[in-house]
Amino acid sequence: MSKKLIIFDVVVFVISLAMIITSNIIFGFSPLSIISSIATIFGIIYSLLAIGASKKTFYFGILNNIFFGVASMLNKVYLLSVYALAFCIPFLIIGIIKQYKHPTKNEPRLRHISLKYFFLLLGIQVLAIGIFLVALYLLHGSYWYLDAVGTSFLCISLILLTTYRIESYIYFTIGNICNLVLYTLFTINDIRNITTIIMWLIYFISGIIGYINWLRIYKRQQLETISLEENKTINLSA
Repeated sequence: MSKKLIIFDVVVFVISLAMIITSNIIFGFSPLSIISSIATIFGIIYSLLAIGASKKTFYFGILNNIFFGVASMLNKVYLLSVYALAFCIPFLIIGIIKQYKHPTKNEPRLRHISLKYFFLLLGIQVLAIGIFLVALYLLHGSYWYLDAVGTSFLCISLILLTTYRIESYIYFTIGNICNLVLYTLFTINDIRNITTIIMWLIYFISGIIGYINWLRIYKRQQLETISLEENKTINLSA
């Protein structure tokens, strides 16, 4: 991770933490605000580590999703709750297991998704949105249309993140926009959700920066691979 990126991470975390503490002091502490605040703190660390493709990303992701799942359940955002507790946590555990099975001191290799893989994901996502919409409508979930669309993008994003696909951040950013709008609507009715808005806002910003940084890492890795292959060719020729 570059020095500039580390400085950015520290600055964003300190500012976010100050905003979380200030909002709780101004609007009052409650079980929901405390759980949301803890989820937000772990979520910010999770997203900042992911920008640099850190191997510690998955651990903080698990902690984030435990608290966020509970907070979503309290808000009756059922799909996001299921997404966090039943979808994210298993996938993040898989990510940790993969690291232990294939240990390496180097940063993970980043890749693009193929066109075939994109259309496969698109089909899965459309089907998932349809199922989500019906389920949330029957459960009388809050803002079920935003919940369904946003969660579908985040599900795809996590699948791509665990395999270090660069496009993960595109899906992540779109999902964050949906949930930023969703929790803005919640906060209008209940100010205790304001800390979660901070989380989704940081996620949105980190999504854009993460995509740019992963592209930079990918290009460097490609150049290193080309250089290594050229050296091998030269050695064989000698």
